[in-house]
Amino acid sequence: GEFLSEVQLAKQLNSSRTPVREACIYLYHEGLLRVAPYKGYVVTEVSVQETKALYQVRAILEPAAAELAASNSLGPEFFSACEALLQENLHIIRQQRTYEGFKQQCRTEHDLHCAIARASGNEMLEKFVRETMNRLRRFLYLCYRGAPWLEAVVDEHKDILEAIRRQDGKRARKLMEEHLTLGSTRASKVAITVKVA
Repeated sequence: GEFLSEVQLAKQLNSSRTPVREACIYLYHEGLLRVAPYKGYVVTEVSVQETKALYQVRAILEPAAAELAASNSLGPEFFSACEALLQENLHIIRQQRTYEGFKQQCRTEHDLHCAIARASGNEMLEKFVRETMNRLRRFLYLCYRGAPWLEAVVDEHKDILEAIRRQDGKRARKLMEEHLTLGSTRASKVAITVKVA
């Protein structure tokens, strides 16, 4: 709901108005800003409907990505990179929860899901997963601030990766489906708690 002025943003970012205007137009097309007549832009509210729709898209894309990833011969570098992301994520969520911590935690979560999508070998699938995860970030911040289940999410990720390591595509798909169903359920609880629009 916050008002954004191109002039104020340009000053704040020590930039000219042209890149700020282009960024605002991009965010408008992404549905993250709406036009405020004669004033600039207003940041759109986090919406339960959009969050639900994003989880539905993820439930279609990501189980398939996990199954495809399991069917590929992935080298040890893939698994060591994913393990490093899980360890970093665990370290972050055990600290005091700050906005900086959220950005780091969100990056590790994003990078892990995108790594699995990339491992599917399907570039379009990876692109759509990346875009969906980016759209979900605002809502994930609401979860991060008070969610008691963040360590359980790391365990879910470990199980998915283990199924991929064993090249058990059906199990990888099933675990990703369960992970996203739980994510959607948790998202609904957060929406009620923080009264998302």
